[in-house]
Amino acid sequence: MTGKVEKEVDFGIDEEDVVSANSLNKHLGNIVQSLPPLLSVGIPTPPPESFDFPLISESQVFFKLKRLKRTSITPVDIPVDLIKAFPDYLSGPLSLLFNQVTKRGEYPSFWKNGSITPIPKEDAPNDFSGVRPITMTPIFSKVYESFVAAWLKDRILDKIDPRQFGNMPNTSTSHYLVSIIDSNFAKTR
Repeated sequence: MTGKVEKEVDFGIDEEDVVSANSLNKHLGNIVQSLPPLLSVGIPTPPPESFDFPLISESQVFFKLKRLKRTSITPVDIPVDLIKAFPDYLSGPLSLLFNQVTKRGEYPSFWKNGSITPIPKEDAPNDFSGVRPITMTPIFSKVYESFVAAWLKDRILDKIDPRQFGNMPNTSTSHYLVSIIDSNFAKTR
């Protein structure tokens, strides 16, 4: 704006808090930057089987939205209570969006951004090494990912080693422990 002096807004944030927040942001950013990039070359992969992703219906999206849990959301997300109050208005446009993402194979760049929250590793961390970064992804990204996870699970469940207990339906670490004890007991007979 020319000719006008913009009034500075006071948000009640101390300069010291801003410096601390920027320092924490820099620390968490350095952690991410220090990780080696994922390499997609050199990993032998079999040619993909032909697979037609099913269309996501408006009713499927409706029921996912109605069953959303109150989880942490990013600062730019629509509040979960509001999404749950109006799934009939959101499910149509979202099902179209989800189907386009699947058809094009392009994940929206907006969904690739997350909001990092520092979680203390100990009761009262003295410095930034006492916190770990947890990334929250946008809520609609999570909803779409739940459809993809279900498709992939259906495709690979019968190919997984039966001794795999982690992240499997109706199994737990207790099943694994019983399996180990049973295996060791069988060897001692």
